[in-house]
Amino acid sequence: MTAEKESVDAENAQLKETLAATEAQVAALSEELEQKTSTATEKEQQMTAEKESVDAENAQLKETLAATEAQVAALSEELEQKTSTATEKEQQMTAEKESVDAENSAAEGDPCCH
Repeated sequence: MTAEKESVDAENAQLKETLAATEAQVAALSEELEQKTSTATEKEQQMTAEKESVDAENAQLKETLAATEAQVAALSEELEQKTSTATEKEQQMTAEKESVDAENSAAEGDPCCH
């Protein structure tokens, strides 16, 4: 029985060493997993913050774009009105010039005006 007991004791000692090594490996892997999880969480928080910042910037840009588009529409309307007014004045001045030219031509033919 002594040899058998020694064999069992040796096997138990080997199993204990294997168990200790396995437990150390599990502890190391758990630490690595915890670090990677922590890093991933930090990156996720950073990306979330960056996304929120980009979303806020996009919202601001959309507001600026809407304001700019409204300003462009107002300026286009103003330009259209001024162009219309200028065209009317040009037509009026052309008509007045033609009238004056006609009067001048008539006056040139009138002997009293020479």
